[in-house]
Amino acid sequence: MEKLKKIWKSTLLIIYEKKIIQYILIVAILFLPLASIVSNKLFNKINTNKINKVEESSTSSNKDITTKGSIKTDVAKNSDDEETEMSSYTLGSGYSKVDSNKSSVSKNNNTSSSQSSTTVSKIDKSSLKGNNISILEGDDFDPIKDLKLTATDKDGTDISDKIVVENNYVNSNKAGTYTVKANVRLKDGYTIQKTFNVTVKATKLELTLNSFKPIKNIVEKNESVVLDLELSISKKNVTPTYIMINGQEYTLYKGNSNILSTVLNKQNYKVNLKSGNEAGIEEYKISYIRMSDGTLINIDKTTNVEILKSKAKIKNFYYEENSLEKIINTKFDLEDIDNSASNLNLEVYKGGELVYSEKLDRKSKYDLNIPTKSKGLYEVKVLADVNLSSSTNKVIENTEIFSENINITKIDESSIIGNNTEIMVGDEFNPIRDLNLQATDVDGEDITENIVIDSPNIDTNIEGEYKVLVHVINKEEKTIKAEFTVVVKEYQSRISRIARLFGIETYKTTFSRSSNNNSTVIGNDTETLTSNVGVSGFVSKKDGEAPDGKLYVELPTRLAFSVDQKGNLTGGVYTISNNSSCDVDVFVGEFREINKDGGITVKPLSENIEDLDRSNIHLYLQGDDIVDLGETITTDKHLVKIEKSNTRNIQLLGNSGKGINEKVDKDGVDETFNMVFKIKKKS
Repeated sequence: MEKLKKIWKSTLLIIYEKKIIQYILIVAILFLPLASIVSNKLFNKINTNKINKVEESSTSSNKDITTKGSIKTDVAKNSDDEETEMSSYTLGSGYSKVDSNKSSVSKNNNTSSSQSSTTVSKIDKSSLKGNNISILEGDDFDPIKDLKLTATDKDGTDISDKIVVENNYVNSNKAGTYTVKANVRLKDGYTIQKTFNVTVKATKLELTLNSFKPIKNIVEKNESVVLDLELSISKKNVTPTYIMINGQEYTLYKGNSNILSTVLNKQNYKVNLKSGNEAGIEEYKISYIRMSDGTLINIDKTTNVEILKSKAKIKNFYYEENSLEKIINTKFDLEDIDNSASNLNLEVYKGGELVYSEKLDRKSKYDLNIPTKSKGLYEVKVLADVNLSSSTNKVIENTEIFSENINITKIDESSIIGNNTEIMVGDEFNPIRDLNLQATDVDGEDITENIVIDSPNIDTNIEGEYKVLVHVINKEEKTIKAEFTVVVKEYQSRISRIARLFGIETYKTTFSRSSNNNSTVIGNDTETLTSNVGVSGFVSKKDGEAPDGKLYVELPTRLAFSVDQKGNLTGGVYTISNNSSCDVDVFVGEFREINKDGGITVKPLSENIEDLDRSNIHLYLQGDDIVDLGETITTDKHLVKIEKSNTRNIQLLGNSGKGINEKVDKDGVDETFNMVFKIKKKS
């Protein structure tokens, strides 16, 4: 340390002795003005750089920096000009210009410049603002909206609509931190830029099966089955793609959706399968659901559908005409692998009328002969009681399982028909009239006038039984023969006639046909007579009078009703005449549907049909009593009592459903029914 002090003192002594300090002072005095100018210029440059840094900082940050005072600098526009442009910088607040006309700077070669007037500073209000945010995985992301980006120009004008998102690297379906770069251009061309952070937070994938059920609960074998699923999924960006059911993977399809399901986060999906080939209950069990991101979610859920039995079928139907025997030979097979059909019945129709019916034993093959009397178009039907369900005993009766139209062209219609009869001793006998004989040719032409009576030798004066032989020759020179019986009875005494009035003596019931196709129904007053609607006529003795003690009742041959488009049913009023010598009661014995495909359903009066369409009706007959035609008639239903030689009216009444059925309202429906009246002597 002492050595350093000695060196320092020696150095100062040398400087002083050599007068070096004097030269330094002289140089300093000579260059002082120049140093002042240089230092002034250097000071201005340093401050300019500082202000620029302040501006850059203020436009790239959301924080306002408040400072006091201002720094003024003069920047020469031209080295030869006396006037300068004055600039004012407010720390932290940006940049503004000062009008040079309002400020002046005086120059002096030896001194620094000074301002002679006061300058007015303008505050820079330009900004670009926003927030760093966090969102959940799968959420929708809108940079402008979600970052809450806003911008103002230097004068404070809102220019948020001019914000431009330069880069948006946000993947909202994947967790992580992302950046969004935005900018806005000011009016003076200056651009503010900023970068914001977006954090996507991972969420747990959760799936809830709210419901799992088939669209149809009952299907046929090998029918398409659509299963409906309602799912709740925690992630919007992950969707179900496949489902494992009964060990097989199927594609899931997006189903219907609505506002409510979206709000409740319940999404509808469907899967298409095919039912099995065995009747019964089939179970569908879910094992897992595969998501779009590959995740497997295990689910243990089942649902059931019922697969119906196979319908019974008639196959290999064949028919052949046998002209000589007037029959149609039919052959067919019954295929009923699930035993769905029972109580089989064969029905044959001609012109909509039932002409033949036969109950069939259940077997696989049939060989039947159907009798027929005339040519024409026939419809052969096989009906059965059908139960297609394995889980219930719901049987649909008289279901048509087969229908075939056949055209019969070879049947020989040659025939002689008539009735056996009784006459009184002494009565005149006319075979054609009294036997009610009719003959037809091979083509159905009436040849009654060609009938020949072969044995008319009847002694009407002698009581007994006689045979009457008749024949006719057709166009093919074929002879048709027939035999009838005539009984001649002794005339009864007055006592017998009186006894007959009280039902002591009986007579046979006979049926006859006249040329106008009306039917004559006769019987004694102790018998119950049955007549189908469609049959009418009269009973007469050969002198035109009704014989004593016999029932003579005229019934309506056709009952009809209609239903208009408004569902109003219109029936009718019908007359029943009792021309008998005693009082009678009229009953309804049966009301049966004939045309199974007609489409009108008669419901019991106790059943509400208001909401059903107008093909569903209530129908009843009104006499002394009401007969509900919608009920199954198991015992004769009393309709009206009619005194002898009197008439009574009955009414067909009813109402229909008011519901809408486009097909019924557009096309209408019709139906054929058969009703049996029964007539009994009033006891």
